[in-house]
Amino acid sequence: MNVPVEDWLNGLFTSQKTHNTPIKKHNFNDVPSFEKNKVTNEILCDLRDANLSADLQAKEEIKVMRTLIKEHVAETSRLTNILHPLKLDVMNLPEELKKLVEIISLANQQACELEETTEISIKLTDISENQTRALQRLQNLEKVQESLHQMSLADNHEQLTRKKETEFLSKKIGEYAGHVRHLERKLEAVDYTPDIGHGSLQKRSKELTSAIEKLSQLRSKLDIYSDLTPDLNLAKIQVQNAKDELMQLESLITDNISNINSN
Repeated sequence: MNVPVEDWLNGLFTSQKTHNTPIKKHNFNDVPSFEKNKVTNEILCDLRDANLSADLQAKEEIKVMRTLIKEHVAETSRLTNILHPLKLDVMNLPEELKKLVEIISLANQQACELEETTEISIKLTDISENQTRALQRLQNLEKVQESLHQMSLADNHEQLTRKKETEFLSKKIGEYAGHVRHLERKLEAVDYTPDIGHGSLQKRSKELTSAIEKLSQLRSKLDIYSDLTPDLNLAKIQVQNAKDELMQLESLITDNISNINSN
């Protein structure tokens, strides 16, 4: 027999005997006799390899289970620390988990409500800001409206004043037109001509003044002539000339005075 296989079988049956565990419902004190040939050796080698592989796998699974046990203990401790403040019993975990689920659900609901409340608060803040801006705009518009109203009142007052002034001026124009027509009728009644206008009268007044001055000069000459030793014929001629000129001037003055008085 292959030495490793034989050692494996001896260890296997010895281990089974020690633990008093039957193999295929039979107890053996030693490896049972069997025909040793190539086929049995190959079968036994395969069995040995499979058994060793199973042992290794079992050992790995044991390690994994031990690790899982440690993790389970740690997780149990962690959950205990979490659930204890909430007054939940870790030993009755399924029921307590239901409570925890309810608490989580309630917490989520409250979180949603809080989020909605926050959104509403934000919207209310935006609405409040918009309302403030709208009120400010309204106040500005009211100020503009009041200013326009005051301007309208001022314009109305100014228009009323202008209307009154226009009516007053129209009335005065009518009165002046009546006076003008009245004066025109008077002028027509006295046969008014441009020759007796104001400018013409001023001109005639100047001519009258000049004529009076000349008359005064002639009178002075006449007085001088009256003191001279008379050359009778010459004196008569000069006196007559002076008298004629004086009469012309007096006639002119009389006409001018008559024209002035008639106006």
